[in-house]
Amino acid sequence: MTMRTEDFENAGIWRFERWLVGILLAIATSLRLVHLDAGLWFDEVDTLVRHVSLPLREIVTTYESQNQHLFYSVAARLVTMAVGESAWALRLPAVIFGVASIWATHWFGKRVTSRREALLAALLLTFSYSHVWFSQDARGYTSLLFFVLVGSGLFLELLRGSIPSRFMLTLGYAVAMALAVYTHLTALAVLAAHAVIWAGLSLRRGENYSGRAASLALAIAGLLTILLYLPVLPQVHETLSRPGVPIRGTVKWQNPAWFLSEAVVGLARGFPGGVLGSVMGSLILVVGGVSYARQSRVVISLLLLPALLTGGAILLSIHNLWPRFFFFSVGFGALMVIRGLSDLSRFFFRQRAVAFGTAGVIVVIAISAAAVPAAWGPKQRYDEAWRLVETMRGPDDAVVTLIMSDLPYRDHSERFPILTDDVEALDCLARRYRRVWVIRSFPTRVAAVQPRIWERLQLDYRKVAEFRGSVRDGEVVVLQSDHGAPGHAAADGQAHSSCD
Repeated sequence: MTMRTEDFENAGIWRFERWLVGILLAIATSLRLVHLDAGLWFDEVDTLVRHVSLPLREIVTTYESQNQHLFYSVAARLVTMAVGESAWALRLPAVIFGVASIWATHWFGKRVTSRREALLAALLLTFSYSHVWFSQDARGYTSLLFFVLVGSGLFLELLRGSIPSRFMLTLGYAVAMALAVYTHLTALAVLAAHAVIWAGLSLRRGENYSGRAASLALAIAGLLTILLYLPVLPQVHETLSRPGVPIRGTVKWQNPAWFLSEAVVGLARGFPGGVLGSVMGSLILVVGGVSYARQSRVVISLLLLPALLTGGAILLSIHNLWPRFFFFSVGFGALMVIRGLSDLSRFFFRQRAVAFGTAGVIVVIAISAAAVPAAWGPKQRYDEAWRLVETMRGPDDAVVTLIMSDLPYRDHSERFPILTDDVEALDCLARRYRRVWVIRSFPTRVAAVQPRIWERLQLDYRKVAEFRGSVRDGEVVVLQSDHGAPGHAAADGQAHSSCD
């Protein structure tokens, strides 16, 4: 596992490396605090209501939904206990680990490539739309990214046989990976990838390579993970054995083609040049991956195998293929993109490759930074939809919410009855009230879970307004029916019970 070097690797600029990284982290922090108090989107509301609002002892013993990111829920609970419940407090752990993951990208990068490439990869993430977006999302994805980067770097040191502080390396790796899995179960694929790499090295090197420290670290990580999940193990099995949502038939989230298209569109939102830029970026990433493969099989395995195992496990389990499940690889991806640009620069410019390559990367990062303000906008605009309905509804009108638009209005449940897949109840409301207002979001999920109501909405309801945010497929839509019967209105809160 030979380290790459650059012409000016030992130049004087690296005397100030810590200052450069510190400035970078300060910039990253400021970018991730902008509009941190914006309205919560559905998954954040779900995290707050079902998990973070619980006492700590209940948080660590509750796993009734895959939306429960245990480590993040604990961290967010500690913050809200200290400063009070608010949108920015709920998101603060995501900001902290988002900034920390930029440091971790640089720290890990120095173990597999040059200082220059490691620093540029960290710079790329600092001004990445997706990284800023997830750093302002009250979920565990940035903490997962941080722990995976740290765990992978420590695992590499163990494989290299670092003698000093081997005990601390072993313990540090075990803790980092256990907390990664405690954040999100997809980190099990990272542990599995590390185990495969260790086994492969053991078989290839035979008696000359025992890998005892790495094997011990893997064993302790597994033990700590089991201990952390022990209070919820039966719930984990029950939760994972059922679909995320009760759907009828298959939906596009389980289609690999949909996953690829979503990944491309997601990259296009934060990548220079839109879809074309994201395609070019993917090609550059491939070039970087090939370069790392030539450098070291172990390194390329660390970078790619966790994502490959994650994808395989999701496909075998017929689970929804959410692109966010692969966010833990974004640091690895940044390193491969920078390597790809460096190698292309070396191919085209040869002797002045470092200067031209660095300049090219900075131009790309500058263009990428232009997309960052889009990440500061509202993720979903439930509040605006609610204000519109409150302004326009009359005393003889009813208002209902559907799945994926219910929790954000939990404080108004008496005025916003929640409908299950009961089209007769919706028709009853239409007969009893002059007008019926419907607030819905995530049309794909509504159509899959409430197909009869979805069909009725297409036939008898018209769109009054649509509020788009940065969450894909998460537009909040206000619909209205004018087919009711005037003069038969009931008081607020009576519609749901009278039409059961």
